[in-house]
Amino acid sequence: MSEDSGETSQERAPIIVSPRRTGSSLGGGISDHSSGSSASYVPESTPARSSVKSVIVRVGSSTVANAFKSEVASSSSLSSSLSATAASTPCTPSSSLGGRGGADLLVVPLDGRTSRGSEMGLHAPHDVSANVTIDTTHDQMRPALLRSGVSQDLLLGRWRLTLELFGRVFIDDVGAEPGSIIAQLGGFPVKEAKFRREMEKLRNCQQRDLNLTKIDRERGQLITQTFKELNTQYNNYHRRGTQSSPPLAVNRVKVTFRDEPGEGSGVARSFYTAIAEALLSGEKLPSLESCQVGLPVVRYSLYGQYKGRDRDRRQGASSSRSLQRRDARKTLSVDARPFYMTGEGSSNEHLPSNMLQIGEALFPKVQSLRPSLASKITGMLLELTHAQLLLLSASEDALRQKVDEAVDLILAQGRDHTPEYSPSHQDTDEGGEEPEDASAPLFYQPGKRGFYSPRQGRPTPERLNAFRNVGRLLGLCLLQNELCPIYLNRHVLKYILGRPIRFHDLAFFDPVMYESLRKLVLDAENKDTGADVFKALDLTFSIDVIPEEGGTNIELISGGRNVEVTTANVYDYVRKYAEYRMVKSEEKALQNIRDGVFDVIPGGSLDSLTAEDLRLLLNGVGDINVATLISYTSFNDESAESSDRLHKFKRWLWSIVEKMTNQEKQDLVYFWTGSPALPASEEGFQPMPSVTIRPADDSHLPTANTCISRLYIPLYSTRAILRSKLLLAIKTKNFGFV
Repeated sequence: MSEDSGETSQERAPIIVSPRRTGSSLGGGISDHSSGSSASYVPESTPARSSVKSVIVRVGSSTVANAFKSEVASSSSLSSSLSATAASTPCTPSSSLGGRGGADLLVVPLDGRTSRGSEMGLHAPHDVSANVTIDTTHDQMRPALLRSGVSQDLLLGRWRLTLELFGRVFIDDVGAEPGSIIAQLGGFPVKEAKFRREMEKLRNCQQRDLNLTKIDRERGQLITQTFKELNTQYNNYHRRGTQSSPPLAVNRVKVTFRDEPGEGSGVARSFYTAIAEALLSGEKLPSLESCQVGLPVVRYSLYGQYKGRDRDRRQGASSSRSLQRRDARKTLSVDARPFYMTGEGSSNEHLPSNMLQIGEALFPKVQSLRPSLASKITGMLLELTHAQLLLLSASEDALRQKVDEAVDLILAQGRDHTPEYSPSHQDTDEGGEEPEDASAPLFYQPGKRGFYSPRQGRPTPERLNAFRNVGRLLGLCLLQNELCPIYLNRHVLKYILGRPIRFHDLAFFDPVMYESLRKLVLDAENKDTGADVFKALDLTFSIDVIPEEGGTNIELISGGRNVEVTTANVYDYVRKYAEYRMVKSEEKALQNIRDGVFDVIPGGSLDSLTAEDLRLLLNGVGDINVATLISYTSFNDESAESSDRLHKFKRWLWSIVEKMTNQEKQDLVYFWTGSPALPASEEGFQPMPSVTIRPADDSHLPTANTCISRLYIPLYSTRAILRSKLLLAIKTKNFGFV
């Protein structure tokens, strides 16, 4: 779209909407005169072939219409068709927003064969995209609308459906051009349909399948067998030299489980669910050395392992001491001196002035939770780091948790006298820290439960290869139009997409810390008290991170331990804090996940997607909406019963499903389709779910064919029997013949 910015004219210049670039669609260009009251069409000698049939011109007055008509008519290539069209379609006024100089309609056919009905867009639906509209309607009411206080949302809302229509109609021509915003206009449904078509085209171009045979369901075997097969397939295809498609782009993924029959798409969906649960488990990883196919990698791994053991022996003592100091700094101590509010008669002379201010703020909150122990608990809290105190001041939940922890320590002191820090000291002496880190789980949940971020740990070749294989699994699900129940944090999805990660993404990663830092920024903007707040907090450009992110003290900038956070540099502090926790602490893991995705699908296939779009494609909708499920489901009758009884049976079924817990609904959908979630739209189902009602039989359980998403239910005699049989059946996770 283009609009004249000239201010001397009272008319609005033409708005040009084209399904292709002007040069390729119209065989020329439409240029605006400086006055903004007319437009001219300049044809090329050899116009390009196009689907555009006509140009529809809407103008604000007859003067503009006549001027535009005369200039278009002067074109040698369009004069004859314009004359014919002008004769059959006179410019007649119509209602307009301004109420003055009503808009006129002029249709200029480009092929000389358009009938009156087609000029008005009244025939076949596919001709919706065969017109170019040029709007020059009156603009005098625009200031009045703005002065009247009409909201921008209301104004934009009027054109929402139009923009969505543009997105659907023009997605395959203008939307395919670099930098086009057409793909954004139709929202997720348009982008999903386009992405599905691209993936289907890529699948159909492949002649090879990925075969995962006799896979064990036991977690350790499932992970190692899957990773080894993916590495083998990648190396085999990668050695063949240059390829037109990614190394792991395949036509189908075929999976069979050991001692279980079946290998269809439903089994593949069950495999994605099983491997996702195994990877997200909080248990240690199995040994991944057997998964490495390339010998150089194995040799490097063994060399690094021996070198690491030697380094561990040399640094063991110093590491133990540093861990003890760090634990002492972070752990509540019952030996802490109590804190007393000013005026209570007792002294707090052991505390610096900034800690006194923090204590004055914390004491009333602690007193509201534990009145009898408020002084003791506040004193214990004041021995924590400044970053922890900042978190406690911003989050009531975090404060309540620490208060409960302090109460437990105080009560435990009365029962026994276990030496302080002895558990952590024993763990450190046994040398568990580094080996556990190498086999630590691949993911952890930093904020909201159910959403995961990679835990980089010690970046050994085996561990980084594991993250790459996670990315390959994500890519296979995208390619095969399947759901992958690995729910990643928003910043991980943005990293895969190549989008910049901002401070506000921290709200999805660690909402409590985000809110704390947001309040810190607001304090900095308060000129009256901001400086005092920062002086009391005594923050520096160094942070203590949790074990999943490294478990040590990190300087955000060079010499950060000696750089205080002030109102002048707090913005840099919060940005660097977010950058370290979401990117730098796990960047190698993030990069390997991204590389793994593009081992399967082309690099530019995700360019038009947002993080929310990618989540819907990967994860679908985890909260099962029964109304949506009902709209997707069709019924087949094999019972030969009356329609009244069948209708009653369907009501029983949906009423039972509606009263299920969300976990039971996910179990039902998994039993039914092989995936625990619903796709974001009908595009994701292949095929749509169905229910077959079998002859009456109260003894048999329901069964399912996950390959075709079909549920088989006998016509049970009572609602109670239907409920008990269905809840029992959906607990089954294995495959077999019935």
